[in-house]
Amino acid sequence: LALLVDVSGSISDNEFALQRTGYVNVFNNANLFNNFISTLPNQSIAVSFVYWSGGSQQSQLGGTGNWYLINSVASSQAFAGLIAGFTRPFSGQTAPGSAINFITPQFATNNFQGTRWVIDVSGDGAQNDGANTAAARDAALLA
Repeated sequence: LALLVDVSGSISDNEFALQRTGYVNVFNNANLFNNFISTLPNQSIAVSFVYWSGGSQQSQLGGTGNWYLINSVASSQAFAGLIAGFTRPFSGQTAPGSAINFITPQFATNNFQGTRWVIDVSGDGAQNDGANTAAARDAALLA
């Protein structure tokens, strides 16, 4: 699971806090693991968390290429703690296609064998920088 979180200039400080708090609350909630992740075939997920803005502005939690194994309530809550401490690195243009292009190759190189690749993009503005969003989406689907 790749979580791509918009921190472009159209995201106010309040909206940023709302987004981050939402992710923290979800991963802190034991029900995420107990009622969902534990029911999956491998009883785990690999997750990456990326803040994005302009075409060359992607900041991945833990640094580029970092993915986290969620295989227990404790690992999910530890991940929530990392998100809570991940500060906003950008506030520029809006390039969701570039964020998709940034994360897509990592699914094949992240040391996890997933049965499904999922990219969740949060954003509130139209692309005004970077790679074409539809083309990035199509390339991710082909991958």
